Parts: sequence; structure tokens; C-alpha cells
Amino acid sequence: MKYLFFLLSLILASQIGNAQSRADKKFIRFVISKEHILYAEKIGPYWIEQLKETINQDTLYRYEGFRYYRSKLSDSDWFILTPSEKVFINNELDKMKDLLWKDNVVKKSLALTKARTEKYKKERGGQSYYNLEYFHNRIYAFTKPVFIRNKTVCFFYLQVGGGGQLMIYIKSGKKWLRKFTPLLWVS
Repeated sequence: MKYLFFLLSLILASQIGNAQSRADKKFIRFVISKEHILYAEKIGPYWIEQLKETINQDTLYRYEGFRYYRSKLSDSDWFILTPSEKVFINNELDKMKDLLWKDNVVKKSLALTKARTEKYKKERGGQSYYNLEYFHNRIYAFTKPVFIRNKTVCFFYLQVGGGGQLMIYIKSGKKWLRKFTPLLWVS
């Protein structure tokens, strides 16, 4: 009986993990809304630290160009996290340091792994670059979505080509709406 209970617990735990993976993939596919892309297998530690620095601010403000225009902000232009939400998001970001994406997080797409790059270089006489024409001329990188407030708010970081942004999404009914971007960079 103990073994049966243990086995059922393991099955239930694996189903909960798979359900979260499906929810993450569904959200990522919604935000990126493309197929056949090339993406980094993980987000760099520098960006994890930048995200944590942003999250740890007392108030997150809408980013307007290269400065904050706080005197012109309306109530929808700022967002306040509770101390426990900050801890939760920071813990989730720490876990992402070890997260490695697999192929097909986005449909018909590839994760840019070290092994795949080495194989590509070997097959192409030392060339270390991919023909990006097959991938909309971009390489993506993204975090796992972090859901808070009963999965009605989501924090998601996306890098495309020469820029990146931390986006906050709010669930309205069954739809996700982008509230704003508190962190934005362009190279």
C-alpha cells in the first residue's frame, strides 16, 4: 500500500510538472507568435542579474525611451510588487541560471546548444555561424514566464537580435495583455 501511494504521488507530481511546462510553452508561443526560430538554450547570467535588479526596485515604472517620465505617469504606468512577490520572482530567476531549453519550445524551432554549434562547425569546415535566413534573420533568448497573483500577472524577458525587454502581462478574462516594459535595451 505504501508503494502504491508513493507511485501515485510520483505520477501526480510529474503531471503537475508537465502541466506547468505546457503553460510555459503556451505563453511563450503567444508572445513570440512565430514558428521556425533559433533560440539560445539559456539566458545569460548577466541578464538574470539585470532582471533581478529591476524586480528589486520599490516601484516598476513604464520605460519611455531612455528615461522615466514619472511626472507624466498615470496609474497604469507603474507596478508595485509585494516583498514576498519579489522573493518569489528572484527565486524563479535563480532557477533559470540552470534552465536549458530544448527544441520546439516554439513550434518547429531549434535551441542553439553548444553541442549543436560544435556539430555545425565540424560539418561546415569551421564556420561557427548559422544561416539565419532560415530563422527570420534573428536569434531569440527568453526566460521562463514567471506567474504571480494566481497566474493573473506574468513577467517575461525576451531578447531578439540586438535588443531585449522585460515585459509585464496582465490576464484579462482569458487573454493576456501586455501592461508595460520596465526594462528595455537596444544595442
